[in-house]
Amino acid sequence: MGIGDLSVGGSVKLKGPIKLGNLSIAGSLSVEGDLEADVLEVSGSGRVAGRLKSGRITVSGSLLVEKNIEGGQIEVSGSLSVSETVEAENLSISGSLKAGEVRAGRLEIRGVAKGGIFKGREVEVGRESEVHGVVVGCTVVVARNASVDKVVGKQVRVGRGAMVDYLEAEEVVVEDLADIGVLTYVVKAELSSKARIGETRKTDKLSITPDCNV
Repeated sequence: MGIGDLSVGGSVKLKGPIKLGNLSIAGSLSVEGDLEADVLEVSGSGRVAGRLKSGRITVSGSLLVEKNIEGGQIEVSGSLSVSETVEAENLSISGSLKAGEVRAGRLEIRGVAKGGIFKGREVEVGRESEVHGVVVGCTVVVARNASVDKVVGKQVRVGRGAMVDYLEAEEVVVEDLADIGVLTYVVKAELSSKARIGETRKTDKLSITPDCNV
């Protein structure tokens, strides 16, 4: 079904597959099936029972996708929940994200992210942000007072007061008052004397190989 542009201000239910130009949801939209839109803006409430594909997705309200998302630019200041995988060129989270797996060229988390694994060429976990899952990146920055369950990266920096339960890196810099449960490195570890590290190990290679060509 192709119906051009669509603006939803009330409550609408549609049956997919649907292909649109610009889709704006200020009210409530439920799609039973797959949805494709050039641009998707959600300030209200959206639900897609299938797959979602869009060049640009902006979520300031709430969006639930019961399968996968394939997007170019994705910005989330509200709430995004995806049952399976999110793929994007650039993904920015300042609200909340829940997903089975995330794969992005650049991944910026300045809110709360929960899921299995978060992969990116460049990953930044912003100040006081939380990631409940595994972060894998070519370069990873865990900023001041942020917390992450597990990090695996080629080049990793852990900021002042940040917490990482388990960290693996080829090269790692750990700043003052950072708290790391287990730190494993391959080449080099620059550790502040004021950091709290439970255990430090040296290894030959990372347990997960980051994709630097994402």
